[in-house]
Amino acid sequence: MPARPTQMRYNWLIYRKLIGAQVRAQMQYRASFVLEAIAQFAGNILDFVVVIILFSRLTALGGWTLPEIGLLYGISSVAFGLADMVIAGFDYSYFGPNMVRLGEFDRVLIRPVSAFVQVLTSQFTLKRLGRIGQGAIVLGWALIALGNIWTLLKLAYLVIIIVSGAFFFGG
Repeated sequence: MPARPTQMRYNWLIYRKLIGAQVRAQMQYRASFVLEAIAQFAGNILDFVVVIILFSRLTALGGWTLPEIGLLYGISSVAFGLADMVIAGFDYSYFGPNMVRLGEFDRVLIRPVSAFVQVLTSQFTLKRLGRIGQGAIVLGWALIALGNIWTLLKLAYLVIIIVSGAFFFGG
């Protein structure tokens, strides 16, 4: 049975409040947040450095050039970072092997808030902006290096691809 509009509005309000609480909690220690985001950025940039090293010896790999690989890498990195930031609660928190045994999932079920919204907001982590930022930098470089004429329609299509990729990784 689909949710009523008032229930959807209520869930959206609760979602925003829970995300706001998560962000406020993470911003209590700003230096820690900044260092974790930098660590995410640096750790992920090494992935693309390996690709750059590989292409320093090759001009193309299977017909793909470095900017083309960079475009694919940037799109997938941004999409994965978005999914990991927004939907990580289903991966990390309530569905671990000990959640039912320890009674943690019962806590979710007895609250007067949708279990879906609780799990969705449980692991919202802003430090994953480092991964998204790194992917965005590689994506921006690839878009410039490819030299295509980027119209508004192509950019809208790129946004649709990234959002679709986030849903794909979230699934």
